[in-house]
Amino acid sequence: MNKLKLYNIVEILSWIFSRPKMYFENPTINNLFRFIDGYYMSETIHSSNSVNPIERDTFFWKNFCDFLSNKYGKKIVDKDIGSRYIAEHLLKEISIEKGIDFELFIENFNEFQINVEYDANNHLNC
Repeated sequence: MNKLKLYNIVEILSWIFSRPKMYFENPTINNLFRFIDGYYMSETIHSSNSVNPIERDTFFWKNFCDFLSNKYGKKIVDKDIGSRYIAEHLLKEISIEKGIDFELFIENFNEFQINVEYDANNHLNC
């Protein structure tokens, strides 16, 4: 039996950003995050691996939220929800002000990758 290959969120986002229309017809932040929700659900259901994909990527989402909050001077209000939902909310709020949407995520993701050392394989050691 073939084992399911698990990918971290940075790999997945990189693939999506290189060909967004391959994943959804209308690239928006909302469509992106619903795709990510579906990916996590599918990975959780179909993986025999004991690693929870959401927990695996929490380090990335938390640090990405902090990056967005600091860059745009936005306060994270509801810390009881998951970091990826906080990131989605921050990006939607910022995009209203700038009049952009999906491209904002790509821009910030690329900047975050350059400015923040993130190793998805060693996230539990941080």
